[in-house]
Amino acid sequence: MTSALQVHHLTKKYPTFTLQDLSFDLPQGTIIGLIGENGAGKSTLIRCLLQMSKPDHGEIEPPIKDYNQLSYIPDSCVFPEILTIEQLEQDFASIYKHWESA
Repeated sequence: MTSALQVHHLTKKYPTFTLQDLSFDLPQGTIIGLIGENGAGKSTLIRCLLQMSKPDHGEIEPPIKDYNQLSYIPDSCVFPEILTIEQLEQDFASIYKHWESA
């Protein structure tokens, strides 16, 4: 099976937290969810995957360059309640080149 993403021995150190030696293989067409307690490293992993933070050790192959291949579904609404659905849709359409209003 073809891999969409491979993470090899990813380590990222912060003064109060270390994500250490994380490895996984994500097969093409697979959907994953990151579940864990606060401080488990979910956000650190996402920042490394999106190249917002450079790992101290390890590799991510291939590097993610097309953010249109990613989706994020939070466990609660993270958008300001003042925004209308139409305003949110405009924002998403400007971010995702394949956005479909339907």
